[in-house]
Amino acid sequence: MEFTKILKPKPGRTASDGTCLIRNGQFLIKIKTDRPTLKIKSVGIVEDGIGVELTEGNKSLKNCVAIRVFSKEDLPVNLQATGYSFSIPAEKLSETEYVFHFKNASMVTRKKNSSKPSSK
Repeated sequence: MEFTKILKPKPGRTASDGTCLIRNGQFLIKIKTDRPTLKIKSVGIVEDGIGVELTEGNKSLKNCVAIRVFSKEDLPVNLQATGYSFSIPAEKLSETEYVFHFKNASMVTRKKNSSKPSSK
């Protein structure tokens, strides 16, 4: 995969689940794979989305997550709305390459807090 820009990792996090969440100036990437030893090697901007490369790790990971910080020029204008979250499903290119196309993004609706009556 050829990246146009490499996104630096945020310390302490790794890769897994099948979606990319865009929120608060960060990409939260989860990739689901049937090989639990895979982890995220690199994340970068590709022509029409976000590309992810996986690599073989030395230990089994139950839940791996990658968080990357981005700048406004990394995203299309319609995904830069302040206070909103967007979700993009993963598209598997190969066993170790995934891409999240910006055109497949959808806004995430927030759940309203339901107030339960208290019983005394």
